[in-house]
Amino acid sequence: MRSGLVSALVALCVITACSEATGTKSPAISGTYALVSVNGAPVPVVTSETSGFRAEVLSGTLVIRTNETWTETRQGRVTLSGVTSNIEAVTSGTYTNSAGQLVLTIPPSGGMGAITMQGTFADNAVTFTTQGSAFRFTR
Repeated sequence: MRSGLVSALVALCVITACSEATGTKSPAISGTYALVSVNGAPVPVVTSETSGFRAEVLSGTLVIRTNETWTETRQGRVTLSGVTSNIEAVTSGTYTNSAGQLVLTIPPSGGMGAITMQGTFADNAVTFTTQGSAFRFTR
């Protein structure tokens, strides 16, 4: 059961990874954004549910800085075989912004290569997709 809980936490971290972005030295994009939806559904939202397993994203914040760095903090909850655990995932990296087209990069870590995500910045909102899930943040 313990290894199942660890697997669930890793899955939620992967689901929540890559949620921060910053603007390429653009003060227009810099700021703090709140997570408003995952795959079009408002948060809190269930992101995965199977027999005995449930993963939820409860909230999140994306901070984009003018120095081309970003940090995302996401809160979630995992339930495995009736045992519920609250978790927090923090991800950070660098970004580029070309006319509202974002490329967010998480540097290599723990034997894994860099992760790159594509996104957009428009109407005071940042949207990006990672691991098949679309995340939308607004300020």
